[in-house]
Amino acid sequence: MLRDERFTVDPRKAGLKMPIWRRWAARALGMDGDSLVGVDDPEHYRLRSFVHKAFTPRTVDRLAAWTEKVTHQLLDEAARKGSVDLIADFALPLPLTVIAELVGVPDKERQEFSALVSHLFNFASPRINIISMMASGYRLKRYLDALIELKRRNPDDRLLSTLLAVWATSNLVNGLDLS
Repeated sequence: MLRDERFTVDPRKAGLKMPIWRRWAARALGMDGDSLVGVDDPEHYRLRSFVHKAFTPRTVDRLAAWTEKVTHQLLDEAARKGSVDLIADFALPLPLTVIAELVGVPDKERQEFSALVSHLFNFASPRINIISMMASGYRLKRYLDALIELKRRNPDDRLLSTLLAVWATSNLVNGLDLS
């Protein structure tokens, strides 16, 4: 199926119509272009090759150790409390914390980053407020734009800095805008 051209992950090729608010949201947030999860080969391969260069064995090992540390911290906190809401106390904070570490969100900004991401993707809420979600999405985009600029000026060993370095030296990204 992965190699069968009759199947696609690209909603445009599948003839799917996105609701107007979703198209507007993607455009407003600058996320209406091709992304790794929304394109088929050969474009998917080109983008995957670009990202793959940033996932060095050292990066993966560091992330595995970090994930294990955060997992233990969350479980220890749940044990101290005596009860746990699996979603709120573990399933949400674990990936957000790991993603923040992976891309290099500074420690003092992680709570803000987590709040923006959580609110933007809060589809589990019984009352989805699209306007509020859009505001969070816009703030998250502004935050990520600033983080990209920070990593350009002060690179570190995190994924975002590595991706920016790969992007600057790669011919894989012709036409890809990381600004």
